[in-house]
Amino acid sequence: MNWIDVFPKIVPADKTATIRIRPRHRRFAFPAEKSAIKISYFPFQSASAQDREKGFSWTRQNPVLPESMWELENGSIVITMPFAGEQEHRFHIEFEFEEMNEAYPVYAKKIVKFSAGVYSLAEDLYRLRPFKGDLDIHSFKSDGQADPRYVAARYREEGFDFAAITDHKQFQPSLDTIAYWEGKKSPGFMLYPGEEVHTPDNNVHIVNFAAKKSVNTLYRQDEDRYRKEVAEYLDRIPKAERIEGANYFEVAASEWAFDRIRENGGLAIYCHPYWKTNTNVLPEALVDAVFRRRKFDALELIGGFNLYEQESNNFQVVRWMEERMKGPDFPVVGSSDSHGTDAFDATPAPRQNYADPENHVMFNWYYTIVFAEENTAESLVENIRKFHSVAVCAKEEKNPDVYGNFRLVKYAHFLLKEFFPLMRQRCKAEGLLMQEILATEDENCLKALKALWGNTSSFRKKCFGEE
Repeated sequence: MNWIDVFPKIVPADKTATIRIRPRHRRFAFPAEKSAIKISYFPFQSASAQDREKGFSWTRQNPVLPESMWELENGSIVITMPFAGEQEHRFHIEFEFEEMNEAYPVYAKKIVKFSAGVYSLAEDLYRLRPFKGDLDIHSFKSDGQADPRYVAARYREEGFDFAAITDHKQFQPSLDTIAYWEGKKSPGFMLYPGEEVHTPDNNVHIVNFAAKKSVNTLYRQDEDRYRKEVAEYLDRIPKAERIEGANYFEVAASEWAFDRIRENGGLAIYCHPYWKTNTNVLPEALVDAVFRRRKFDALELIGGFNLYEQESNNFQVVRWMEERMKGPDFPVVGSSDSHGTDAFDATPAPRQNYADPENHVMFNWYYTIVFAEENTAESLVENIRKFHSVAVCAKEEKNPDVYGNFRLVKYAHFLLKEFFPLMRQRCKAEGLLMQEILATEDENCLKALKALWGNTSSFRKKCFGEE
């Protein structure tokens, strides 16, 4: 909603809080008299912290907010009230105004109606902040289409708080991208080291997110040592627990990689187990064995698939549900596994249109929201391991599905309506300037980008009532 500002958007649950609703345009200014304004209040789950049923009715037609709970102050509606429970709260605001039509000089009454949303959170979640990120991205340093520095700029344009270039078998492209944008990009947009790990004689794909060292480099430097250590891992897997038909060398090699990632402070992600070409890339027995052992940090639950491949995402979601019932549970993330950020019309002239590219398939379709104290590698990794993340599936950037802990899923849907679209607007100018800097190295563009650095952090603070 670009008509109004609502701050804060997130408040502590079961406490009295004050929110301000301010029109962004003079045309929608509130009347000077309270009596001309009607505010209806809708708690989605509970009207009272003491009694979850008290005062709640989905059939209630006129839940008017008492005037004692709100005031008009300097052109803003200021609401002070207790926000019960962990839930979404919605305020419907309605008022009339008269507008002169110069072409037809009569006064006509206009009715303005809009809705303002607020979410209340329990203390443990309220102290965390939501960060949108992609943990599996490819550039032309492996099998992707674009310069990784450009890919980073496009991610900021689309409102991402963090990203990691994870080229196949290569760690250096992520480091080079970080180094190039150091001191240029906003401190609110973080780039982290990454790589897709492919250990010898192992078909399991693994993402190394945010580790300090490369696992691909480690086995390449001394493959004999790698094989010796994997053999030791294999010996430690009890034969009585093995699944018939599974290649346990691959299981052991995967666990070797998971441990090396963790040793270096990274997140070990088990990727797309139901990816297929002509057949499934991983035999079902191997998929079963990796799930049974549970040695990875997180499952890439959503991502990497075109519309015609959506059964693979479906398989992964249903498999995750079944595995959760068996226990123990494990965290999930969403990643685009994108190999390009721009899609062009490649048909013959005159229908070619290279001036206005659309987003490439999978870019910004699949991603992760992490709830963490701060946007650092340590905080993100720790909180994903604590199940403070959800996987988002927004195919063609529409109608998102969210997967994870139900409590976080409900909160994430509110953020996808009320927070992230507005954050994306503020990030877009940064991303476009980053692209211009990459193309031209224009110092004026760098100055303009630095002038925007505080915008997104200020917006985030306002949403949580910190300024």
